[in-house]
Amino acid sequence: ALLPPRNQEVTSRVLSSPRDQSGDKSPHSKVGLGPAIFLTALALFMSVPLSRPIWALLEPLQETQFPWRWLILISMGGSILAAAGLPLILGGENSSARVKRMLVFGAMAISVAFTFSHVIREAQYFPSQKFEQVLTDVRGTPSVNYWFPIWSRPDIRPMKTEVEVADRAVTVTSWEPERRTFSVAAGPAAEARVRTFYYPHWVAHNDSITLPVRPDKDGAMLISIPENATTVELDFVEPGKTNFSTMSSLIGLIGIGALSLPLRRRAKQ
Repeated sequence: ALLPPRNQEVTSRVLSSPRDQSGDKSPHSKVGLGPAIFLTALALFMSVPLSRPIWALLEPLQETQFPWRWLILISMGGSILAAAGLPLILGGENSSARVKRMLVFGAMAISVAFTFSHVIREAQYFPSQKFEQVLTDVRGTPSVNYWFPIWSRPDIRPMKTEVEVADRAVTVTSWEPERRTFSVAAGPAAEARVRTFYYPHWVAHNDSITLPVRPDKDGAMLISIPENATTVELDFVEPGKTNFSTMSSLIGLIGIGALSLPLRRRAKQ
């Protein structure tokens, strides 16, 4: 009662701190961890064989190629839970707390050691000339089997030319990463096999119509060609959601950067 009003306010703040003298944390600090716990547990369940019946039932899950995709969500949720659990690990001084700290830092040391041994030590370093040669030779070679979508298979039939059409002459006029143009002479209706891996966002059209595009049994792109002589323009069209996600990510990065600035908070008068 003898303290000035300002000192009484400071004292009340100290006494009402979320951490008491025993080191226990206030239950209010756990608010917001429920979604992170649920997300991490769900992702962990979907990445182990116990979720096999769900994968067999839902076809969209099968199109994600393999359960390791869920490791992204596990990393996101695990980072939040790890940060939330640090005060609980570092706060105690008894023997059980020391064991917890040893286990946590041991797990971190294992991950760092694995990164150095598997990624850095086993890496093959090439001279610049050989590296340029490898970049040239790697084009058209089989990729890692984990990245093959459901409409392909590893044993892709090799092609000697960019476009193959049965009994019809083909002339390639342009071959860019996201735009290809070629002309096909008149002849029986057929499908042009393009030396390009099929993806749904490839759009083929000639002067008048959009041509049907589908994957071959090994994943190569097939384009239906009419009987008359035609020039095919093949474009990779980005969907609108790509621009939306790009702008959302940019705004999120700007927000994170703004929150990390050392802005001085004005004390309440």
